[in-house]
Amino acid sequence: MKTAVSFTNKTIVITGATSGIGRAISLRLAKRSNRLILIGRNQEALLELKTAIEQLKSTCTIIQADLADATQVEAAIQRINASISQLDVLINNVGVSQRGLAMSTALAVDQYIMNLNYFSIIQLTKGLYPLLQAAQQPRIIVLSSMSGKFGFHFRSAYAASKHALHGFFESMQVELMHTPLRITLVCPGRVKTGISLKALTQNGEPHNKMDEGQSNGIAVEVCVTKLIQAAEAGKFEIHITQNEHWLWMIKKVSTLLFLKIASKIKV
Repeated sequence: MKTAVSFTNKTIVITGATSGIGRAISLRLAKRSNRLILIGRNQEALLELKTAIEQLKSTCTIIQADLADATQVEAAIQRINASISQLDVLINNVGVSQRGLAMSTALAVDQYIMNLNYFSIIQLTKGLYPLLQAAQQPRIIVLSSMSGKFGFHFRSAYAASKHALHGFFESMQVELMHTPLRITLVCPGRVKTGISLKALTQNGEPHNKMDEGQSNGIAVEVCVTKLIQAAEAGKFEIHITQNEHWLWMIKKVSTLLFLKIASKIKV
């Protein structure tokens, strides 16, 4: 079965489109004459991005929604289903990081992170699945993290949400291997975006700091190039990392050794 596809002249939905990796993906794909449907919370940022995309000769529809709210997710699903007959690519990029100790983080923060990072993605994927089925070679891209492969300091809820995505989408791909649909789980390490600024503290407030690891992270354009290439090729999982990959390799050899080393890493 042919699995390679080009993300050109396609209908594409992108969540979390107004900043970081989501914005970079949107602008990159706008250069390929795609029809983009962008979902984000910030209406002003959505409008600015729409203008930039249309100047690149792609069409763009924007949907303002807080995807942590299941009602707003459903409204977005209904609007998309009413406007298109098929969907070639669904890019599940929405998410928020965390900076708080597991035992100090309020349960409400844990629940919010799971709602946004996991449940909204599952709800949107299920709601748009009939449109994906109508495409010849549909793709789902899921922005996970190396925190979806191992736990780390101050990331308990974030890591839990990313681990959950792996369990769901791996199971989904197993069930759909007989179909043309291919899923790509993207696991970046630290990428130079503002994700740490918006990360939630133990009380649910913005971290509002640019972490040193983040500021020295992989360039967002490098990350976007690699994830698009992997998804076009039909790869199931890709790791885009600097030193973080060594922790994953150590964990595969010895979980105990990983725990000892990870506990000593400064954050």
